Amino acid sequence: MLKRSINHYLLASLMAVLVYSLLLYGGTAYLQEQVVQGLIRSTGASVVQAQLRPALPFGLLFGKFQRVHLELQEIDLGPLTAETIELTGEAVDVGLRSIRQGRFTLDRVAQIQGRLDITEAALNAYFQRLTLPPGLIKAVVTPELFLLSGELPIMGRRLEVDLQAKLTVLPGNILQIVPVRLAIQKAQVPPVLIEQFLADYLRIPIDLTDFPVPLVLQEVVLSEGRVSVYAGQ
Repeated sequence: MLKRSINHYLLASLMAVLVYSLLLYGGTAYLQEQVVQGLIRSTGASVVQAQLRPALPFGLLFGKFQRVHLELQEIDLGPLTAETIELTGEAVDVGLRSIRQGRFTLDRVAQIQGRLDITEAALNAYFQRLTLPPGLIKAVVTPELFLLSGELPIMGRRLEVDLQAKLTVLPGNILQIVPVRLAIQKAQVPPVLIEQFLADYLRIPIDLTDFPVPLVLQEVVLSEGRVSVYAGQ
């Protein structure tokens, strides 16, 4: 009799674990899909991938997650387009009500890290929109330097400019182009003498207001043909 009771208890426990696992898997998959759709609507990204790891045992019911990882592709950040944005949050509270309303918000995040990848082609598209007629400026990204060359309006004239620069971050989520070496009409010029005339070309605003959590740009890393910008809280 005792043995039969133990067997019934073990079977019931096994069934409970199985049902819990199925509900956890199915609920997580459903929320991931809702998060994807909400981010596509709010950010305009062409592709979104979401991975949610619920806090156990009942975090899924209350929107509490150990880890949230998001990857978005082709996102407009104001005047500039990012190829990819990756966000990873730890100890995250997700607004379940906002998901039911077709949106995605984070109510609390203990820690979040992000990376924005911007291609050389996207930078060239940005600079072409700044010049009339377009196509007069070309940007080249190398692991060591950011290069900008072409014709720019300076003191009422269009002059040939070759600029070697570093990239840094300013408050307000602005990428700042910091000239290292500047040549105008092939003559070397101290960058400080001409920076005020190039101000519109040396600051690139990044608009992150459509994201579910405030982000602050922190560091820029250059690679061949690409700018990666790291962000946090």
